[in-house]
Amino acid sequence: MRATPEDQLVTAAWERLRVWLRLRAPESYASLRPGASDRWIELAEQRLGFPLPAPLRALWTLNDGVTGSGAGAFLNGLALMPIETALETREFLADEMPGWGPCWVPFTADTVDEPPRC
Repeated sequence: MRATPEDQLVTAAWERLRVWLRLRAPESYASLRPGASDRWIELAEQRLGFPLPAPLRALWTLNDGVTGSGAGAFLNGLALMPIETALETREFLADEMPGWGPCWVPFTADTVDEPPRC
């Protein structure tokens, strides 16, 4: 997949954030999971039934979420969800919330350890 200018902006911004975290919030930096492989993202898109927006794809390629919510909650109290958690949360929300958009994909939450349960 070719990188678009929008992807490049996401990548540059996330790289600056990672440098800042490494220097100023090492615990949050340590919570970042490695990036998702193209194959893992393709499997997620198959499960969704549509392609991820290119900027979200670029973001998850850099870091597939964080491990735990405590140290990883640096986005105004939210944390980047791992792809699997985002997919499970999306499925839950689509089932439980009338009006949930069929193409909406959550990617941050205040708790990323596991998806919500009834």
